[in-house]
Amino acid sequence: MAAAKMESWRIADDRYVDAVRWLPSVSPYHAPFMAVGLWDYDRKKTVMELCSIEQDEQSSLPITEVHHSFFLPSRVTEMKTSLLPSGKSMVVASSRTGDISVLLVSEVVGAQSSPTPVICAALHKGEVSGLDLEPSSQDCVTVGEDGKINVVKVTQSQLQPKCLFDNSGLMSFSAVCWASSAEFVTGSVGSTLQWWDQRRPDGPVSQSPAKWANFTGGINCIDVHPSRKHLCVVGGSEGSVYAWDLRWQQAPIPLNGRALQNGRGHILGDSLIGSEVWEVKYDPLLQLAGHMTETGKIPPVMMCSEDGILAVLDSGETFELLSEDCAINTFDIHPESSSNVICGLEFQGFVYLRRST
Repeated sequence: MAAAKMESWRIADDRYVDAVRWLPSVSPYHAPFMAVGLWDYDRKKTVMELCSIEQDEQSSLPITEVHHSFFLPSRVTEMKTSLLPSGKSMVVASSRTGDISVLLVSEVVGAQSSPTPVICAALHKGEVSGLDLEPSSQDCVTVGEDGKINVVKVTQSQLQPKCLFDNSGLMSFSAVCWASSAEFVTGSVGSTLQWWDQRRPDGPVSQSPAKWANFTGGINCIDVHPSRKHLCVVGGSEGSVYAWDLRWQQAPIPLNGRALQNGRGHILGDSLIGSEVWEVKYDPLLQLAGHMTETGKIPPVMMCSEDGILAVLDSGETFELLSEDCAINTFDIHPESSSNVICGLEFQGFVYLRRST
């Protein structure tokens, strides 16, 4: 991968950044907006803020301007955004107390009166460990430590939750991602991936091997390729990132970390990250630029980690974009302008990156 040109700016905030997501926009002329889940340690409060990234008139540097702010029931565990046919954006945030909060935001965020979050309480007993929004149906799928899978139908006026599966806590789920309007993938604490179809609700229709070589710990995050739904990428413990291809289920594809070790513990590839991987996303900017792996199977993947690394995995190599002295808890790639990336640092605010290939 040829080195991409990149500019980065720090935006200070002394609160803990639990989640950050770009708001999709129907117009390229609006300033970029983001939804942020913050934990105010001093006040013991969780806040969701809708912010724009503006240019400071004096310094010409990017700054955030808060347009709306809301208190949420407890700390945010996951957040997703989606563009509705009406032009509004939907923001869904899950919590440590089993709730989800849904917010509908007008196209021009700063021009509307303050929207009010709608809360769907007690979806799970304990933490909502994963959620995802399906862009065409606007269905929200949630998974929890209690072993439940819920699908919430989101309408303009109400939330309609439905329990799709409940294993009564026999296995805790840790992550989820839609693959189509009916199918999704879940990850478990026991490092198992399962493929589900709402049309067959009795159980998973497919499952990864129970124990893959050199993968330890749990699954923290999942992303499914938007046009190749048979291909998902997973981040976990000790820097492990690997891909699961439904067509070759017995052969996981290692991309980073312990997954790259051979039987004698020797690293077989380039690995910068050795801690928990908190987020993985296929990188659309490099896909548009034509970057693929040597085998042509796995598109470039961006990841962030507990040891403060933001990197791109491409063609068997790891390309570091950021190295911080605290965890990078979360990041997002702008859905319309993939050159823009926003990262949430654990207690030092944000880093805004602008890339070019």
